Amino acid sequence: MAGILLKIMQWALGGLIARALFGAGMTFVSYVAFFPLVNMALDQINNALAGMASDMYRVLMLGGLGDVLSILGSAMLTRVSMMAGLAGLARIADAQQGNT
Repeated sequence: MAGILLKIMQWALGGLIARALFGAGMTFVSYVAFFPLVNMALDQINNALAGMASDMYRVLMLGGLGDVLSILGSAMLTRVSMMAGLAGLARIADAQQGNT
């Protein structure tokens, strides 16, 4: 009885662990790939804003524009990473069901 229970647990957890590791890997790879792109976009926005009058730039930064840009960049990276991880998990689930 214990042997059967052990085999069932190995079967269930084996697929789950593989899917989790693959999803985590896809998330990491997509984050590493898109981080320079988002960082470059934020730098371009900062450079464009730095061309305006210094008083206006200071008022915008005091109003929290720097924080807003940081939040937007983080949200973009989070969204891309989550979608890549979910796509990886869905692909593995389809492969395990035989729907290649």
